[in-house]
Amino acid sequence: MLRFLIVLLLFVGCQMTPKSDDEIGVSGDDFAQIELFESKMASIDSRISEFQIGNSLAYINNDQSTEEVFAYLDKGGNVVKMEEKFFNAKTQNRGIRYFYLENGKRIVSRELIIDKVNHNGSFIERISFYNEKGKPVYTKERFSEYEDEIETHDFSQVTPFDCSMKMAMMVLNQEGPFKTTFQGFFANGPMDYLIVGGPGASDFTSSLLVQFEDTQVTFLKKNERRMINTPLVVNYEKMVDQQNFEFQVLLKVDIVTE
Repeated sequence: MLRFLIVLLLFVGCQMTPKSDDEIGVSGDDFAQIELFESKMASIDSRISEFQIGNSLAYINNDQSTEEVFAYLDKGGNVVKMEEKFFNAKTQNRGIRYFYLENGKRIVSRELIIDKVNHNGSFIERISFYNEKGKPVYTKERFSEYEDEIETHDFSQVTPFDCSMKMAMMVLNQEGPFKTTFQGFFANGPMDYLIVGGPGASDFTSSLLVQFEDTQVTFLKKNERRMINTPLVVNYEKMVDQQNFEFQVLLKVDIVTE
């Protein structure tokens, strides 16, 4: 599946809004909006097969942290849902974050994560609703020791939680630690992989199987050392082999010149 470069979506920072228990209350207007957005979230999920899917590169960090994002687009090319799959090696937290959007703005976030930091490895489902200013107005969550038992537990209202899209947006837009600069080649038996990623030592990288060596690939191989950190534009396709192993195939690479 060819990747899409998604741009110009709004994002906000991630933080737990400090409020006392007495301040967690939600107004009638907010509840009306929450019910509306919950209905829109359910509608998007029920029509998920209708949307075009664009996926980012699959990234990995030296510490084995991983990031990958999928974007669901309607017939007008508008992103209505984003899915961020992640593993944070430092915290050992892993899971999926879903973002539901309307007119480019986040209206609902839904997290399904294993939390090793705050909840002793429990499986958490957390859903937050946002107002027109992008602020969380209501959050509910539930916990389970095992993922497949989460549906048997009830939600409880908690302090509004702001779930950030910042990382997901950087992944999709290939920004910051997810830039597609040339990081060399890697040989695995008869197969060669093009490595792209951010220029920093702690940035993320992604590998693409080279099935056809065109002039650009040949040039990069002949000038590998001096071309390190050179910006690239890559077109690729995600494929699955007979053992259900997913990998990325390089379709075309262009060297960015100023």
